[in-house]
Order: sequence, then structure tokens, then C-alpha cells
Amino acid sequence: MQIRALLNGSFENADRQTATRVITVLVVIAAALSMTVGTVAAQEDEPYSVEQGGECYTVTPISGNGSVAEFYDYGSPDTTGNDTNASYRSDGTNDLQEPNSSTLFLYEDPDGTLSLVSIHGANNTTSTGGAATFTITGLSDSGEWTVQDDQYNDTNNYDNWTTEGETHRIDWTWDERRTDGGAYSGLGDGFSVTIAPAFNEDAALYGEFYDGTVENWTALSGPRDDPERIALSLSETVTISAGGCGE
Repeated sequence: MQIRALLNGSFENADRQTATRVITVLVVIAAALSMTVGTVAAQEDEPYSVEQGGECYTVTPISGNGSVAEFYDYGSPDTTGNDTNASYRSDGTNDLQEPNSSTLFLYEDPDGTLSLVSIHGANNTTSTGGAATFTITGLSDSGEWTVQDDQYNDTNNYDNWTTEGETHRIDWTWDERRTDGGAYSGLGDGFSVTIAPAFNEDAALYGEFYDGTVENWTALSGPRDDPERIALSLSETVTISAGGCGE
């Protein structure tokens, strides 16, 4: 009867102490919901940055409907079970690839897991192939390389992946009309990852198996259907961090 009287807006027949407690609880619940919504919004709007040579660019991850492995869509004998269906390339990112270029960006899956993705070359184009070596520091111990293009058990796998310890080094080399690259998932909170690049003649595998020249290195930001392309120097280190420029 007290609750009915309270809901009807009449406090005359309700215990005032009970009414006060009910109102207090409702206020606390409303405040908690407001804080939760604000936290989610803050997480969704969290900025990231790419820095190189004193220049800083605020970037937005490319988002997709599946995991980064599904998004990248790499096929090797290890992933397909045989070499007949192995593509040895990224078939899921054709729209983001550019000939004779290397592309770098953040990818966010539906669960909010953030991955750092690198794709060298382009499929079925005039891309001439090439070579690159990345020395990477700052990767989280709790993360992992969920895509390794190329890393499979066969004699024609020429790439070198050294991913133990605090510093990771990958030597890539790829043929014309193919890709190389990888994706590291689970960057963690407050991450700051630095890549020291070596392209073309500075790369460890340059001219050893395949010819070709990397002409551009770009970072992507924004929606997948129309991302901003940020030009990077082929010879300077790049730092990708949680937090916008100046934070």
C-alpha cells in the first residue's frame, strides 16, 4: 500500500522515511546508468595516434564484422589444411591494398579487440613485389600474432619471424601480384608500439628471392569504404599509440 501510494504521487498515506529511501535508490541507479553510458561512449571515442618525424596524426581504427583473421583472410597450407586452396596472400583486404606500397592501420573487431595490421603489396595488380624488415617494440605480452603472412611449414616460405622477447623482428619478401604482412591482436590499454622500418635495399631479404620496389608507406584512418591515407616516410620510425596527439 505504501508503494502504491508513492507511485500515485500521494505521500500522505505512505511512510515518509520509506519514500525517501526509494527515491534515493532511484537516484543512485540513474547516476550509475549515466556513468556507464558515459564510460562506453568514452571508450568508443578513444583516440589513437600515429607519429613519425615530429608529425602526429590522430587516427581511427577500421572496424569490421569479424575477427582480424577473418578480415585479413590469409590462406596457407597451415590454415587450409593443404596447398591446393592456399592463396599465400590477404584476400580480405583487396580494397585497402595499393600496388608497390605498404599499408599500416588499426583494426577493431565487434568485441572491441584492437589489432595492428600491416599489409605489403597488392593482389592481381601491377605490383612488382618487394622486401621489408620491421623491428617492433612495445607489443603487449598478453597479445599475439593472429595472422602471419607468410609463416607456414614449407621450403618455399622465405619470411623470417622472430617474435620472442620484447623486440619482434620480421623479414618479409613477396612476389609480384601477392601480399605479405601480419596482424598483432590484443594491444592492451595505453599501448605504444614503435616500428623501425627497412624497405627495399635496406631490408634483409632484398633481391634474394624476389625483385620489386616499395614506393609508398601509408597509414589508414577512418571508415573502411573511404579511409584517409596518411603518407609515411619509408626510412623513419613510426609510433602507434593509444591517445590522441599531444596526450
